[in-house]
Amino acid sequence: MGRLGLGVAFAGLILVMSPGENGSRLRLLGDLLFFLGAFCWAIYSLVGKAATTRYNPVLATLYATVSGTLLLLPFAIAERGWRPLLASPPPAYLGLLYLGVFGTVLAFVFFYEGVHRVGAVRATPFAFLVPVIGVLSSVIVLGERLTAPVVAGGALVLLGLWMVQRRPAAVIP
Repeated sequence: MGRLGLGVAFAGLILVMSPGENGSRLRLLGDLLFFLGAFCWAIYSLVGKAATTRYNPVLATLYATVSGTLLLLPFAIAERGWRPLLASPPPAYLGLLYLGVFGTVLAFVFFYEGVHRVGAVRATPFAFLVPVIGVLSSVIVLGERLTAPVVAGGALVLLGLWMVQRRPAAVIP
């Protein structure tokens, strides 16, 4: 039931993302990058499982965040340098603080705690919810239009996750 559930969730994800909706090359490239990101996330989850057997979720998050920052810092500096950051208005710093606390620290501590408790194989499929929640957030916050394929895709993602997480019924001889 697990593999079938992943397939159902994946089909729903495609509907939610509406790949190539406008047919532009940039949109298709963005969709490809999204799928590559999902693949990287799966690897990250497996490494995270190994980390949570050795460290508690808070320490695993600290190590992941520091190493990720150190790996990305040279690219960030090479791209634009520090000037745009230093010239940013105070609300931008509040946004960075919010992303750091809620979007990084709390989100990853909760995720690692989940991986620690249920394992990477059962926790990782919940990454399928990220685009669904992103779309719902854009509808609520930005007033974007919710389409029937997106609603159907979200329902398929939820059904697929239920299928993955559901324990098989015990067979009574």
